Amino acid sequence: EIPLRLVGSEMCIRDRVGDFNQDGYVNKLDAELILEYSASVGTGEQPTYSEKALLAGDINNDGIVDARDASSILSFVGGSITHF
Repeated sequence: EIPLRLVGSEMCIRDRVGDFNQDGYVNKLDAELILEYSASVGTGEQPTYSEKALLAGDINNDGIVDARDASSILSFVGGSITHF
């Protein structure tokens, strides 16, 4: 079994943590999409994202994709943190 969270070169064997839109990059678009997703869920909508996307978007591994996860991505993209 492959752990959900890997670092460094091991990350290539699973979906990249933070890559919510599954385009191969972790960037501010992922954070924006997570915020949109979270807002939709908060209003009772059921947006459809793959299980891979939801796992990648749950940065803090609390089972919820929300603004805290988006904030972590923005911190990563901005360079104030170097890993999740």
